[in-house]
Amino acid sequence: MRGFGKELGAARRALGHKAARSFFHWLKERGLSCNYSYYMQLEQGGLPSEKIANELASILKGEWAERLVLAYCRDLF
Repeated sequence: MRGFGKELGAARRALGHKAARSFFHWLKERGLSCNYSYYMQLEQGGLPSEKIANELASILKGEWAERLVLAYCRDLF
């Protein structure tokens, strides 16, 4: 699994969401523009588009945003 997926799953758990679906709905309410299937691909190790990576970082803010951006960059290179 890529680092981005690990960080995304860690963020989900740290924010109190045991289920990926509830976290996805929480993200959607805050502006995430992908569907659930795409989101699950990300948690399972897929690399997001730049747009989705930006959206996630903007929604999560702070430490989790930084961790996701760093993981995204590591996975790219």
